[in-house]
Amino acid sequence: MVDLTAVACLNPSPAEQGTALRALLGQPLRRAGSFGKLSVAGALTCAGDCATPTTALLWSSAFAARAEVNTVLQALAHGEELMPFDFIATLPAVSAVHAAQHAPAIEFGVFMPAPAEAPQTWPHLMQLAMLWLTERRCDRVLCGWVEEALHGVGDAQPASHWLALTRTGIADAPLATLREDNSTAPVDAPPGAAFIPALQG
Repeated sequence: MVDLTAVACLNPSPAEQGTALRALLGQPLRRAGSFGKLSVAGALTCAGDCATPTTALLWSSAFAARAEVNTVLQALAHGEELMPFDFIATLPAVSAVHAAQHAPAIEFGVFMPAPAEAPQTWPHLMQLAMLWLTERRCDRVLCGWVEEALHGVGDAQPASHWLALTRTGIADAPLATLREDNSTAPVDAPPGAAFIPALQG
């Protein structure tokens, strides 16, 4: 069995992202694009102050660092010189590196691209997290869905939604317990997580 120990739902406007991160980290997050900032803010908010020995990040997105990719493409189209960090910001997985700099318990991370708002994405993330935990690859997994724009179009509100799962027995007062079964039925959304748009499919 696996325990749900925390839920975080952030929807900061682009103007609020820098302020939220400075409040969380005590300093700005340099050389990270908006997708990286959203990912780090959500993951570290969900992680809280718990000093878990080993933590993994497992997160998904339909559009990932789209704003950073578009910025690079526009610069190339206009013949502008690009810096290495411009390209690095287009890589979604680099968010794990930024997060680990502020939370040393994070030992590895996996980014999984997903179809836009696919209903099976959250169950797949939780199933993989449960596998890691039952195989004792780590003590806690932070599962997330991050979008620079909630619906991937226009100027919709950015979103960084996360769940913290741990092996049963680590947390004193878990929010819920998830049971692993051998059926092909998807893992149900945990109680209290109904507000996470990506879970609604």
